[in-house]
Amino acid sequence: MPLILLYIFDSLRPDFLGCYGDRAALTPHLDEFAARATRYESAYAAAPWSKPSGAALLTGRLPRAIRMTQLLDPLPPDVPTLAEAVGRAGWHTVAVSGNPFISHDFGLLRGFDEMVEAFRPDVMPQEPFRFHRNHFRRLSTALSVPPEALVLPRSAALHRALLDHLGDDAPTFALCWSMDSHAPFFVRGERSHFGNPLDRVIPAADEEWLRDGLTVAEMVRLYRDMIAYNDAEFGWLMAELKARGRWEEALIVVAADHGEAFGEHGHLGHTHGLWEEQLRVPLLVKFPQQRAGARRADVVSLLDLWPTVRFALPHDAPDPDWAVPLPRESQAPAPPRPLLFDAPDRWAMRRGPWKLHGPTSEAQPLLFNLESDPAERRPLVEGPLQRALWDEADALMARADAEATGWTRAAPVDSADLRARLRHLGYL
Repeated sequence: MPLILLYIFDSLRPDFLGCYGDRAALTPHLDEFAARATRYESAYAAAPWSKPSGAALLTGRLPRAIRMTQLLDPLPPDVPTLAEAVGRAGWHTVAVSGNPFISHDFGLLRGFDEMVEAFRPDVMPQEPFRFHRNHFRRLSTALSVPPEALVLPRSAALHRALLDHLGDDAPTFALCWSMDSHAPFFVRGERSHFGNPLDRVIPAADEEWLRDGLTVAEMVRLYRDMIAYNDAEFGWLMAELKARGRWEEALIVVAADHGEAFGEHGHLGHTHGLWEEQLRVPLLVKFPQQRAGARRADVVSLLDLWPTVRFALPHDAPDPDWAVPLPRESQAPAPPRPLLFDAPDRWAMRRGPWKLHGPTSEAQPLLFNLESDPAERRPLVEGPLQRALWDEADALMARADAEATGWTRAAPVDSADLRARLRHLGYL
């Protein structure tokens, strides 16, 4: 039966993958997948942290257009979700999420027939984790979180849960959201491939934890090990899909919800910055019966998933105005369009090669040409181009804010358990 699988590696940067040119990466299974998929070289998340980025991905709308920019705000109950639309077309829908933002409480799993919220202590068995004995003790002490609230499901457990719920008697739309490349930083598997001590743990990408001689370089080495572990487990999942006859006809989307900063612009982690290392994400799409890999240089957004799976949607389900279909292997280049990015206290916009960072309380607006300066190191002199881009961004934000007024406002989600889960992921 047909399968659409949306697989998210949380916090994964494309420049840490072999298929995106990193020779130090240990990602053979993602590289093999990319060889049969379409690789988008300039794909972007709508926001630099999971909740708004996930909301954009699963609704096809900008976070500020659906009131999803603040930490505890849930998705308004009348915003259509991709799972709801696919379900109305007769598809079975299943989600396995290791991220507490990608949850029923926040409305982002609305429309899924079956949900495995693996971040909840009573949902997943502890046996598959097999962490070093010191990890939970150290994390519990560092974050002031009781050990029983520290649930860090590894991708191996998520994949088994996903396969248990796929079913064979109906077309299936599936979401798997893995947290193995998200903080806390420690070796997920049985051994390190990058020389990391197995008992080392850095709770979050924050200078607060770089004490006792720990460095950003050591954080990066742990991050590489985390990616390598998730890559190996991803390879196991793909092999299982092939063995079950679900591979050839499947549409499989592999992406990240945002990136991660390691000091490139004075930042660690994600959430607040809108630099390339925090917004640019890997995006690999294996279309049904795709035989050979392809590379696309188009600037695309994760919002574009909705119209890309148009074949699975009811005819009366309109595409969100913010999204366009992802270009296929041999299609002509897509015309440039503006992409707006939001963080709690700042905005940025990309159009073509140009990227404008809006003004903040700390900085003036900055304009970069990403073709000649992909690392955003050489801001351009202010001029008419900057003013024109700023006006366009203002118009986009006004349009999004106007759309947001049309949705029903829902009460913020808050509980002691939720705050404990967000604390051990570094959000509080």
